[in-house]
Amino acid sequence: MIEGEVILIWDNLRVHHSEPVKEYVLANAAWLQVVNLPSYSPDLNPIEFLWSAWKRTHFANVCRTTARSICDILFQNEGAASDQSLLKGCLLASGLIDKADMKP
Repeated sequence: MIEGEVILIWDNLRVHHSEPVKEYVLANAAWLQVVNLPSYSPDLNPIEFLWSAWKRTHFANVCRTTARSICDILFQNEGAASDQSLLKGCLLASGLIDKADMKP
């Protein structure tokens, strides 16, 4: 169960605009806010910065074939999924927020 509000930042992948997704977002608008990035803007997408950092560390010289095996790497390596400084850095690098918006 999710407690509190969630802001979901999406690129403009076509599946994000499908009817089932639109219905889900509308049905959960009380706690879910969706922000769509402009098309072709990887420099604004925080996940691009995160993947860039992870592929040089946690995923270097690793070949995984399933989403579950990728999740295993992240959950086995505490620093990957819970490194708040890395996650904050990715948000700052995207320019979507500035340092004044960050909570300590």
